[in-house]
Amino acid sequence: MQMTLGVGMKLGQTGAEPYALNSLPNTEILADGWQVLQSDMTHYLNASEPQELLVSRPGFDRFATPTLAETTVDLTGRVRQPYPDQSNFTDNSIACSEFVYTADSIEGASNHSMRSAPQPIAMWLNHDRERVVSVTHELRLAVAHAHARDGQPVAAVKFIVKDAVGNEVTQLATMGNPP
Repeated sequence: MQMTLGVGMKLGQTGAEPYALNSLPNTEILADGWQVLQSDMTHYLNASEPQELLVSRPGFDRFATPTLAETTVDLTGRVRQPYPDQSNFTDNSIACSEFVYTADSIEGASNHSMRSAPQPIAMWLNHDRERVVSVTHELRLAVAHAHARDGQPVAAVKFIVKDAVGNEVTQLATMGNPP
């Protein structure tokens, strides 16, 4: 019995309109990647709109070339002190809605995060020990990433195939250019 699993390149999610970003003065991302240290808490405590950071995150475009993508990270609330003082807040630490990674950059903030960005997760959908016996061969791959953008699990997949004598073939699979 053969079971086929289909993974779409376009999932259909659309993002909501972003809030106008408020620049926070003297912001510092701590080493854990999920806390923001802010020297002046009055701006955060008196804000009527959600506070966000505009993060430039490295990634790839649909042609598999490196690019920077901008995303927003919400500042969700103040961080409490560890036990036994858990009923008290820290002086100037705010939690982020998602991790800020080592390679991310934030205008007006220093990033001390030690957290590496997640790698894509992929799984071959071909049979084990499948042999190439003709000039063309179909490869199937399921792939996803924690930070999918534009309703696509990944921007592109580049297949590089090399035979025993060193001949190499490259094929780029994107939403606009399926294999």
